[in-house]
Amino acid sequence: MGPTYGIFLQESLGIEEGFSGYIMGVSSLTYAISCPMVSWLSSRINRRLIVFLGLIIMAISNGLVGAPEYGGLDNTVELQIMCRVVRGIGGPGTIIPTIFEL
Repeated sequence: MGPTYGIFLQESLGIEEGFSGYIMGVSSLTYAISCPMVSWLSSRINRRLIVFLGLIIMAISNGLVGAPEYGGLDNTVELQIMCRVVRGIGGPGTIIPTIFEL
């Protein structure tokens, strides 16, 4: 999704280049906020479950990015921001529990 997501936002929503960068940065912000919580959770709950839930959350958020074309949703800035927030929440679930095994 990386390099083409900004172009997708600009063409589908008609927003400026800088604003699409802000939308893409939302997931980094939520990732940074949710990392300590997921780290705390992974020390108390089965790590495989956390990785599984993180992958499910990321799959749902990535699926919602393309949902307006296939699911009949309106493609709005709010929907894209919500997708990036959800992706940022699910991201630490795939990294944090596995870092101890490296």
